[in-house]
Amino acid sequence: MWLAIGDSVSHRTTAPSRMAGGNNGTKQFENVPRLGALLTGVRVGYAMLGNQKVITFFQPIYSSPTGEQAGRECGHKYSAIETFRAPPGYAIGGLRCCGGAGLNSITITYMRIAGDHLDRDDVIKTPRIGGAGGVLEIQDGQGTPILGIFGKVKDGYLGIGLVYSHAVKDD
Repeated sequence: MWLAIGDSVSHRTTAPSRMAGGNNGTKQFENVPRLGALLTGVRVGYAMLGNQKVITFFQPIYSSPTGEQAGRECGHKYSAIETFRAPPGYAIGGLRCCGGAGLNSITITYMRIAGDHLDRDDVIKTPRIGGAGGVLEIQDGQGTPILGIFGKVKDGYLGIGLVYSHAVKDD
């Protein structure tokens, strides 16, 4: 897997998903480790906007041949931060996001690492992280390794997308 990931990053054959949330965001960001890594966890923070709990902070956690590394922090820390990590032998294979102006919630799908891809038939899903509301956006790499994130942020409004190791066909 590490050779394929390194190839994707060095040859710039990565491909983005659609972004969830962030309609009010203006500052764009991208976080893809330069030497290649696999998205295996996230740190998430929240705030109350009106009567809705929304995600305002997002930090990727990557695994690489040299170990775990935290990616760049995105957004604002208004509250305590929760950490979500894939079980050993798994990586993040997709996100089920709800958002609009900001990112209301995510559900993480972990997939077992199987050679140079992720096994879509061996998954573990988290409960919903965040609040209710928003428009559903499913970011499913169909077993394609996720190498990073991108998005937009402004004043507590956050939008997140995934960077896959190569182009992904829509379901």
